[in-house]
Amino acid sequence: MAVYLGKLRFFTPDGQLVMLPEDEANQQLEQERQRAAILAERLRAAGIDPEQIF
Repeated sequence: MAVYLGKLRFFTPDGQLVMLPEDEANQQLEQERQRAAILAERLRAAGIDPEQIF
């Protein structure tokens, strides 16, 4: 156990940070944001305005 980024966190014996559920959720959210950005760019490249779809 150690303080990491201002929070008390757990580490595995080999030094790997143990992710909290909120860390995993934030990581998944960031991945979804990246996928959405890629999709929007591909739509624009195809001449489709992603803002007009919804």
